[in-house]
Amino acid sequence: MKKQQQKNRLGWRQRLLWAVPGVALGWFVLVYWLDALQWPARPLLTGVALASLAGAWLSTTALPRLGAEGWLARRRKLPANTWALAALIFAGLVPVGLMLQAQVRVPATHRLEVCAPQPMYAPFVIQGITREDGVRVMLAGIKGDDPWNFSGDTLLTQQSGSCVHYEAFFKGGVVLSLQSGPQVGPAHIVWDGQARTIALDEPLPGSRVLNLHGSHPLGISVLRQALLWAATLALVVLGVCVAVGLALALQPAAGRATAEAGWLVWLGALAALNLLVMGVVGRNAALAADDFCYAISSAEVGVWQGTWNFYTQANGRLLGNFLGMLSGGLSPQQQFPAEVLLYLAVWVAALAWAFHGVLHWLGARRPWGAALLLSSLSVLVTLILTPTVAQSLYWRSGREPLVASLIVGSAALGGLLALGARRPLRPGALGGLVLGSAVAGLFHEAYAAAQVGMLLAALGLVYAYRRPARRAAGGGWPAALSAQLFGALAALAVHLFSPGTAARGSVLGASFDPLRVGYGALYDTGVLLFGDALNGLTLALFVIGLVLAARAVGARRMPAPRLRGLSFGAVLILAAGVLSANAVGHYALDGLPARTAIIPTYLAVLIAPLAGLLSAPWLLKQLSGRGLRYAQRAALVLLSIVLLVQASSSAALLPEYQHYALSVRSFFASLQGAQAAAQGTVKLRALLPNPYGVAAPGIEERNFVNGCIDRLSGGAVTFE
Repeated sequence: MKKQQQKNRLGWRQRLLWAVPGVALGWFVLVYWLDALQWPARPLLTGVALASLAGAWLSTTALPRLGAEGWLARRRKLPANTWALAALIFAGLVPVGLMLQAQVRVPATHRLEVCAPQPMYAPFVIQGITREDGVRVMLAGIKGDDPWNFSGDTLLTQQSGSCVHYEAFFKGGVVLSLQSGPQVGPAHIVWDGQARTIALDEPLPGSRVLNLHGSHPLGISVLRQALLWAATLALVVLGVCVAVGLALALQPAAGRATAEAGWLVWLGALAALNLLVMGVVGRNAALAADDFCYAISSAEVGVWQGTWNFYTQANGRLLGNFLGMLSGGLSPQQQFPAEVLLYLAVWVAALAWAFHGVLHWLGARRPWGAALLLSSLSVLVTLILTPTVAQSLYWRSGREPLVASLIVGSAALGGLLALGARRPLRPGALGGLVLGSAVAGLFHEAYAAAQVGMLLAALGLVYAYRRPARRAAGGGWPAALSAQLFGALAALAVHLFSPGTAARGSVLGASFDPLRVGYGALYDTGVLLFGDALNGLTLALFVIGLVLAARAVGARRMPAPRLRGLSFGAVLILAAGVLSANAVGHYALDGLPARTAIIPTYLAVLIAPLAGLLSAPWLLKQLSGRGLRYAQRAALVLLSIVLLVQASSSAALLPEYQHYALSVRSFFASLQGAQAAAQGTVKLRALLPNPYGVAAPGIEERNFVNGCIDRLSGGAVTFE
């Protein structure tokens, strides 16, 4: 009995140990992605409880099923450099943790005191105070010593040493603007108990802008302070778990196979790091251009009517417009905190399902790890090669029709691979294939045309190379491809016959010239396939696909001519998709817009891993083991360097996105203040240039963004 109790006790201890990473992950998501420290007390406590329980359950069930206990048991005798390697990896994760920690802003009581110079020889002017949450402080309502005069949008005093005081409960810091000039003297500022002196003497009159960060609040609730410490601890725990896990995986203790697996785990960790950094940048992405129009249209006429209005007046992207209206209605002033990260995660998962189908068809027993690695690397290489990732991923109105079409299209490919080999197909399966391709094509016309081209090419190859007896039997691949082609043609027809497409074409001066469209599409396709997308990154993806197929399939034998034909067929099918997508761009323009180029770029990038997977069984017979190892090492080194540089480059974008987001929050706060004051003509400060490079509200020239902002305010808006 005592031995049984001891065994049970050890089991509970082990289960508690397994629960720690899951609880830390739950707190991490709650605080750093859902911004839960801004919630009221009751929802906050409920969220903490649910995140802890869900994380513990996920961790205690997933880790044992993945064989983590046996994996650790085989590494009890750790090499001497394991902990040194773990420390090195943890040091590399520290900058990412600090970047995440800097995003957290806890509501607290902040106090600002601004005192005029002493002695003073010129008037002292406070031009403005803007909080980091976007609220512009009304200077006429703050407390001050006599005599302070409110003049226009400024506070002015001629009394030496006179002070004003501002105290409020909010998150973040403030931006303080003071007038500088000749003989103004030094101003005395106290922010959250920290005093500083600012020299304002300048040869010419001007402005001095100070960013006062809210790192030392006077009052913060015990609950939020405790949760902030817990989230910091969770961040450290996750960093330690990732560092130790990678260090163990990279140790070649069990021979060459373990070493290769360790390097693949390393690549997966770098891919996850890049996706996480992109999610952090996307968390600070603010609205711009069309986002304002979707928001006001959703508020004026509702989601459904607004979708129909855009479909009949602007473009034929039925589901793309629906996503814009839905997000504009649910979050009209900012993006959701985890929106970009969620899109990336779902995109990787959808593509992993497609790669899982290929690996499963090749004979792999446990293909999910290889499928996730290939999908995450393919998505990242696509974003690296995309001409403007700012418009294609971070800008909401660009991301929703483009990335959503790629997500649903990848999932439709996974469904095709899962159902295509079945014969005969049931009506429900055929209906699902029709629906999947139709939904994927309704987001954007470029992907609608691309999938029609790919499915026509695939169906032609299947009928050309299938045996006559199996062709006559029906079912299987011909039926599955025909079902998807039907849905794709229906989606393309929705775009072509849309009143919005006709209106947009008349504005752009579109005309169908077969020679011009064909030549332009062929030229752009050749440049992409044999220039922009034929580089070291795609060659490395080809090698990684080759290696993963060799590891997953093993010694499985398949007829070499059949697989050689399949690999060439996959290249031709994806090339047909690239050609069809480029043809859409040359119908009304001189090519696809830079943000839309993500669609043909994605299809071109997919050629590399698919060709590597499908050519592995016969290509490995032609290569020596040493040559394959050299190619694998070169691919691993190249991808590691590129992914590390890409993570650093993405992190460097963060300040620009933060500054623009602060400008947008201040804009909405000023707009709401003007609406409350019932002003007819509203004069606001101009928005900072957006980091996406799309249309912005003009100061002198009126554009469509100004019209949407006028509708937001209910009157005329001018910018200074």
